[in-house]
This record gives sequence, C-alpha cells and structure tokens, in this order.
Amino acid sequence: MLANKFFWRRIEHFTPHIFLVVVSLALLDLLLSFGLMGLTLSRRDTLAIEHKLDTPRLEVKQPFPDQKLFGQIPITLAYPEGFGFTRVRFLVDGQLTSELSPSPNPHQITFDFNTQKYKDGEHMLTFETTETGGSIEIAAIAVEIINDQK
Repeated sequence: MLANKFFWRRIEHFTPHIFLVVVSLALLDLLLSFGLMGLTLSRRDTLAIEHKLDTPRLEVKQPFPDQKLFGQIPITLAYPEGFGFTRVRFLVDGQLTSELSPSPNPHQITFDFNTQKYKDGEHMLTFETTETGGSIEIAAIAVEIINDQK
C-alpha cells in the first residue's frame, strides 16, 4: 500500500509537466499540419502563376480592348502553330452568340460581328476554345458599342 501511495505522489508531481508535453505535441502537430498545407497551397499558387505567365494561346487581335464599336465589324482571333482545338465559342456578356470551327487560314479566325443586335454601352466579348485534349482556353475583352450616335 505504501508503494502505491508513493507512485501516485510522483505522478501528481509530474502531471503538470506531462500535460504541458501533451499540449505542446498537439500544438506542434497542428502547426505542422497547417504549415504543410500552406506549402501545398503556395506551391499550387506558384503553378497557377507560372501558367498565367505563359503566352496566351488564344489572342484577340481585333477589336482592341475598350474600343468603341458600331455597325458590322470584323473580329480576328490569333493562335500559335500547333494549337489544336475543336471549336471556339463566342459569348457576348456571358450569352453564347455563336460557335466557330477552326479556320483553314493558318493561325487566325476572322468573322463579322453585328453590333446593332446589342444595346449601346459596355459589353464583354469572350472567346472560349476547347482544345483537342479537352482543356479550355479563354480570351476576353471589354468594348463599348455606340450604334445610336445622336
């Protein structure tokens, strides 16, 4: 019985230390978990930035950003050699306007856009290509339509 009492007194003496060790290990585990998750997220952000820094594969050559448009205007899209895609979707303010096929003219697609179908004001022209591998490339520009010139 005396030995049992001695054992519990020693345990009581070390209880605060054991508690601190357990809490410290739990905090260390938590910090490492968030630290590793942060490294994973920062690496993912780095990869996304590296992809964004690549030259765009689809580029709007005409019209120019913030250009004032009226009537029937040509739109020209350019793409590099080897950029294989199955279609280009043309959207005005997020609404699908038309779908275009790859052009026999190498490295560009040109088509006419009738601005008179849209109200005057700012509009977003978006072009989405679906590559042969299934990934999507997007190019967009903001323009201003001014058909009603009083």
